[in-house]
Amino acid sequence: MQQFAAAFAVPSVSPDSLPQGPHADLAASIQAWTERVVEHLATVAVQRANSRRLCMAGGVALNIMSNSYLLDRGIIDALAVAFSTASSSATLPVALRVARE
Repeated sequence: MQQFAAAFAVPSVSPDSLPQGPHADLAASIQAWTERVVEHLATVAVQRANSRRLCMAGGVALNIMSNSYLLDRGIIDALAVAFSTASSSATLPVALRVARE
C-alpha cells in the first residue's frame, strides 16, 4: 500500500474510513484515462470490423461509465458485454462464433 501511495501521491486510507478528496481526484483521473483508451480501441475495432456494433469482454468491459461514453459520443451504435466468471473471458470466442453463423 505504501508503494501505491508513493506512486500516486495520495495518503493511505484505513479500511474503516472514507476516502478523501485526493482519492476522488485519482479515481476521476483514472476513469478519464480509461475512457480515452477504450475510445481509441473501440474506434480501431469499428474501423477494422466495418461495423458499429461492438462486443467486449473482460474487466474494463464492465465499466458502465466507459460503455456509456462510447454510446453517448456515437462511436458505436450497439454494445454487447460478454460476461465471464474469469478474466480470461472464455465467453468471447463463443460470442464470435455465434455472430458468424
